[in-house]
Amino acid sequence: MSEEAKVGGYCWPYESDDGETAQITDMPSPEPSGDLKIPKKLGGLPVTAVHCWFEDCEDLETVSIPATVTDIEWEFSFCRGLREFKVAAGNPAYASVDGLLLTKDGRKLISGVNRETVDIPAGVTEIGPRTFNYFEDLWNVTIPASVTKIGDEAFRACLSLQSVEIPDGVEEIGDGAFNECCALTSLTIPASVEQIGDGAFGYCGPFESIVVAPGNPAYVVRDGFLMTKDGKTLLRGTDQKGKVVIPSGVKKIDEGAFGYFGELTEVVIPDGATSIGEHAFDGCCRLAEVTIPKSVTHVGEYAFNACDSLKKIKVYAGDTQRVKELLRYVVDLTSRSIEFEEIGEPRRMASKGGKKAVAPKSKGRAAKKAKRKKVV
Repeated sequence: MSEEAKVGGYCWPYESDDGETAQITDMPSPEPSGDLKIPKKLGGLPVTAVHCWFEDCEDLETVSIPATVTDIEWEFSFCRGLREFKVAAGNPAYASVDGLLLTKDGRKLISGVNRETVDIPAGVTEIGPRTFNYFEDLWNVTIPASVTKIGDEAFRACLSLQSVEIPDGVEEIGDGAFNECCALTSLTIPASVEQIGDGAFGYCGPFESIVVAPGNPAYVVRDGFLMTKDGKTLLRGTDQKGKVVIPSGVKKIDEGAFGYFGELTEVVIPDGATSIGEHAFDGCCRLAEVTIPKSVTHVGEYAFNACDSLKKIKVYAGDTQRVKELLRYVVDLTSRSIEFEEIGEPRRMASKGGKKAVAPKSKGRAAKKAKRKKVV
């Protein structure tokens, strides 16, 4: 059962499951500002956990954590003034290094701060989820060689982030880790990366270059597209303009793969593709024409959001109604004049027994070979 207690000028919502300790469950009121001190006790019970979301606390500058708190699950979104975390001496679970909040052993970064430049301490192996998300002042971050994992949405919507070097040794980049980092201009994936989550680099706009280090076992750049090595998932484009034909063999177009590609005018999705991710072509303001094959069974939310120039959708014969149903909640088909043009399906070579059929040799060719035989 949720209760409230007033401490330090704030009303703190909290719960107690065991009657012996308190867990903060929501942001206090009024909106925190200045130096926020997490209370040691609420309702006479020691505060051991903080599970809440601090959002739009623009005047919040410092967060102080008492020695009693050993369980933190929180995030700070749009807290533009946040500059420092302080941890009381004797806290067994957490520590503060250069104002950043880390686990006591220094291996996991829990919460970052909204500064222009941040150097993540050496020894950190994991950058936790939503560590710097929506910190708009951050333009340069140094990630140490010790890091092996970058968590979900760790740097999401760091709109000023211009430079980040992902060190060799990083194995996993989480969902949306750098999503909406629209100031990034280039990307290098080291050989150590084995997993890149959905939309990790989506919705960033065009890049000048994308490089995957030789020897990477999972990812590759082909024809300017960052893809899984098997060619089935297209994670994002580079700087495509005009007409773009998605490579044959692609099954999935990832979240935000072409978000804000302002010079894209036409997209041909190949037969065999099954999924177009959320925000895949969001903000492609000049995109006028799209070809969607019968194989596509999923179109994510906002996939064609803000595609105000979209005038024609090409589909295979007899597939218009099905595609309209797929796009019902994705494209406004009622108030916009969008033409659906039915086209013929691409030719496929017939096969026998699951193997590619081989065309028979022509009789004319066989006859010519017979004529060249030596006559005795």
